[in-house]
Amino acid sequence: MNVLVVTDPFSDTAAIKAQMTAAGFSTESVVYVKSARALMDALLIHRCDVIVAEYAIANMDIWRLSTLINSLRFSTQPRPTFLLKETCEIDIPLLLAKEYGFTVVSIDDLAGRLIAVREPGNGRFGGAMNPARHSVLIIEDDKDASLTACHALKDLYDVDVADDGLSGYELWEAKHHDLVLLDLMLPNLSGEDILSNMIVINKHQSVIIVTALDKPRLQHKLLLNGASEYLCKPFSLDALKALCQKLLNKSKLLHQAHYAEAKLNAIRNRVWLLDYALSQNEGDRVKEIMASLKGMLPNNLTEDEKISLIAREF
Repeated sequence: MNVLVVTDPFSDTAAIKAQMTAAGFSTESVVYVKSARALMDALLIHRCDVIVAEYAIANMDIWRLSTLINSLRFSTQPRPTFLLKETCEIDIPLLLAKEYGFTVVSIDDLAGRLIAVREPGNGRFGGAMNPARHSVLIIEDDKDASLTACHALKDLYDVDVADDGLSGYELWEAKHHDLVLLDLMLPNLSGEDILSNMIVINKHQSVIIVTALDKPRLQHKLLLNGASEYLCKPFSLDALKALCQKLLNKSKLLHQAHYAEAKLNAIRNRVWLLDYALSQNEGDRVKEIMASLKGMLPNNLTEDEKISLIAREF
């Protein structure tokens, strides 16, 4: 198995190389690239089974990088892609990472994830072969109802099923599914308690309450407490499919907005630090902050745009 490692030109790759050695990769099976052009050349020239990437290289961030990797020109074969968590300025929403086809992993865990990818039967481990395939958890003690819902959704999503509240919540804790279909009357742990616990951990978690209790007051209470939708039994499977897709689309937009806000706040903080460092004539600090800003806002300006900016009066 061959690995392509994409890093910033100024990055220290010693920790990554140590993980490659720990995973049993020889020097000949790992290719390091430090620009978008070098990445494209490597994808065309070398057989690449796995990609390991930093958040940003000289002129491209992970979102554009993933789009490039998954484009028709380079995606002749599916390949897991790992983003190194330590290189991210802010947290990456897992739902968006899945949408773009990469997995966030810490450097210390990289060797283990690469070994798992190499094992037979784990071809899908660590990277989304189908970036648009989301995960759904059904927590329902009525086996007929859960089986019907599972069959209706399994061709569209990766579906897990639990038949009691405690095992369902533990399964969610382990995987943090993109969408949860939650019954209320459950053994061991009630649906209301599960909802409360989920929302404390992830306020953006999409949850559809699926119940035979058609009570407006209860519906309003659960929606106020974080549920996304309230679906009364019996319901049509077409309605269920449509609602699932609607909520996943909405969740993606919410995560994009949250990520954009977090990124804007991080840039604002660095601009203030840059201004302060300039006022104190801290040249080395200025360079450090500018490098951080470039990582968050990759420089993809054309030469004409650069000339126009230089000539511009503020």
